[in-house]
Amino acid sequence: WAATPEALKTLKKAINAADVYCISDTALALHGRVPFRIMSNSMIAFCARMLGKAGDAQMASLYRRLGGKKAAAEPLFRDVTPAPLPQGHWSFNYGGMGVHRYHDKAVTLKTYNHYVWGYESYLFTLEGTNRFGRYLSNGAMEILPLSGPVSVGRIEPGWDWNRFPGATSLNRPWEVLMCPPEKRIDMLTMVGNRINGSSNLEQQYGAFGSILTEPDQPPRFDPTFRAVKSVFAFGPRLIALGGPITSESEYPVETTLFQYGVQVKDGVERPVFINSAKAIEGETDQTLEEPCFLADANDNAYFVFRSGGKIRVRRGLQESRSHKTLEPISGKFATAWLEHGVKPDMAGYEYLVVLDLAPEQAEAYYQELQQKKPYRVLRQDAQVHAVEDFPSGVTAAIFFEAQPELNWPLLRSVEQPCYVMYRRTGENALSLSLNTPDLAGFIREGYCDLPEVKQDVAAENRDRLVRIRLAGNWHLAEPVAGVELKQENGDTVISGAFRHGIAKQLQLRK
Repeated sequence: WAATPEALKTLKKAINAADVYCISDTALALHGRVPFRIMSNSMIAFCARMLGKAGDAQMASLYRRLGGKKAAAEPLFRDVTPAPLPQGHWSFNYGGMGVHRYHDKAVTLKTYNHYVWGYESYLFTLEGTNRFGRYLSNGAMEILPLSGPVSVGRIEPGWDWNRFPGATSLNRPWEVLMCPPEKRIDMLTMVGNRINGSSNLEQQYGAFGSILTEPDQPPRFDPTFRAVKSVFAFGPRLIALGGPITSESEYPVETTLFQYGVQVKDGVERPVFINSAKAIEGETDQTLEEPCFLADANDNAYFVFRSGGKIRVRRGLQESRSHKTLEPISGKFATAWLEHGVKPDMAGYEYLVVLDLAPEQAEAYYQELQQKKPYRVLRQDAQVHAVEDFPSGVTAAIFFEAQPELNWPLLRSVEQPCYVMYRRTGENALSLSLNTPDLAGFIREGYCDLPEVKQDVAAENRDRLVRIRLAGNWHLAEPVAGVELKQENGDTVISGAFRHGIAKQLQLRK
């Protein structure tokens, strides 16, 4: 009855992946149609334990960490060294997401595209599921620590469904935000956009891109809404760019920084920090000028350099609706957002999130940032989002559209939409990753109320080709499957064949 080696290898791969995207829970965007349930890592721990008992040392080490005191009490695992926490950046493009791990925190970056829908809303009984969670994947950026979602304030009573952390969206009244009551299922995709997703360099540094639109189905949706978003992840630094952002809707467009419940079981309430290390523990409703900084109650600092409108922060009672019964529910929350306003025209934003930065450290760091940022924005428009991070030496660029001519010192042209990341590893050495999240004709079976999607049958299961041009003569230090280099007029043309949204990691020598 033994499982085959291939089956065990697949199971182990799934366990390791789940260990990356589930820390003490998964992000709200991964909860599908049942938000706010707790999706613990107990199943991951169980599988790791069974494989560990079967003799897999790596799985035994993983169980020793996940199992905690229970694993330490088992004779078989007592002397096993616990596996370290995952560190770095992973791309899960069949889920339209990237996961960035730093110390004991997991940052989930979530979008949707031609192949991956953004939310699920069901009405099978009198009680529905996820009736308001339309923005789960609107470029969301949720930060979770080991201590878990409830302990850091992710609770449903009072949760503002218009404001998922990191998301850009229209702030709609509940009756408009709610998925149509006459529909049994609602899970719209963004037809046509194939480039939304994630990439990484050396699985340490990440790039996440998202073009958001809505279907032409007024009044619940706004076909004039469009937002181009990106997040670049380098260790504790998350650089968030937005723009251009446009809409002709009557409802205001916002980008949420954070939202968390302030009440905890022991009666102590979580504060919020506004331009100071002094904790604000009472009610407040402020409009700030840029630049400014905010800090949440979990040592995450937000430095806003450009808001594309107003910067708002509020701490106090919020009223919302139950995603099942639609009944009013309320709670005390701390919420911060960028208010782009009604009918924004080419609005944009730029902010930096630093993980594991205490409020008193954030206040001092804010003064340093006034003199010099640890990065520079190379380009931020509808076609390209790109940054250069100084501490890591990484340049990361998302090409939402091809760029036949670039005047960059190294990168000269990009022939197809793609993700390019690179860093110098020596005077004549370069580490470069190339990727496209385009899943190449992945066939999605339709469900009863889903809009018909024209499938790219000709491209089904075929490679997506990407070609870029670098200045200078380069060669591969080691061959990479599906990658070819060609010298042309003193430049190097790199051609790559991609499948499943997996990045190619290249080591180049001059």
